[in-house]
Amino acid sequence: MVKNMQHAKRYPKRINKKDLLFCIILISFPIAQFAIFYIGVNINTVIMSFQKISVDGTRSFTFQNFGNAIKFFGSGLFKTYFSNSLWFYLLTTVISIPLSLVFSFYIFKKMPFWSSFRVMLFLPQLFSAVVMGAFYRYFVNYGVPEILKTLTGNAFISPFVDSTSKGAFWAVLIFSLWVGFGTNVLMYSNSMSGIAEETIEAGHIDGAVGIKEFWYIVLPQTFSTLSVFIVTGFAGICSSQYYIFDLYSSKCDNSGVETLGYYLFVEVNSKFGAGATAEDLAQVPFYATVSLIITLVVAPLTIILRKLLEKYGPSEN
Repeated sequence: MVKNMQHAKRYPKRINKKDLLFCIILISFPIAQFAIFYIGVNINTVIMSFQKISVDGTRSFTFQNFGNAIKFFGSGLFKTYFSNSLWFYLLTTVISIPLSLVFSFYIFKKMPFWSSFRVMLFLPQLFSAVVMGAFYRYFVNYGVPEILKTLTGNAFISPFVDSTSKGAFWAVLIFSLWVGFGTNVLMYSNSMSGIAEETIEAGHIDGAVGIKEFWYIVLPQTFSTLSVFIVTGFAGICSSQYYIFDLYSSKCDNSGVETLGYYLFVEVNSKFGAGATAEDLAQVPFYATVSLIITLVVAPLTIILRKLLEKYGPSEN
């Protein structure tokens, strides 16, 4: 028997060729996706930052794009877009995280109707963000004015119709909170469900019940998940305001809503879209340079934020 065990250790079971081929195919797609859409795109962005594209399509080495980018960062246009991006991030974080944690704790404690409540929260995630944006915009354009007119007797113009309305900012903010709320609650509640029952019982013995249980037991145990949302949100502060596109497409005419990420997306998309001219393509290196500089600034700040959260955040012990 000992000889058989030694023989098994010396000659491990051979992997079936079909299983090996299946594993290779399975992992090849994410690797290819990462190589093409992350490494490849980012390398191309760096290369284009040092290029000048002439109207005839010829390319030459230049540092001029960095000078133009610095001028852009000093312009009022950048200050407006960056300010909007910053406010969207701060308000989304301050409002979304506490609400998501409260509702997640409600589900975690399996309070009355918790199962139905969880389904209702996650139901909007089954629809495309574009579809949800269309429904939301229709409701704000037609439903809300009728409701307010019935209640107050005064006419109300939708902030999506009035390009000068300051209410458009809050309308977009509410939509962004609504779109991501179900996912946040699901992630936090799943993290809470991973807390050991012994930890909860020990806390109860020490008097950690109700709010104290949430504050001293649940929050420290789920802080790692919470910090991921904070850090990823900060990392995308200048690039990930996709919900504006869901509401406005590429025709937002309200400067109080436009963010830096939306501006760059629309501009670059227009340069590569149908009907793009040689002059449009010649401007692409400028936007590549702006994106590169933003990445070089935001990336180290994101790492610093992550380190600060790890150092000063609540401990699980």
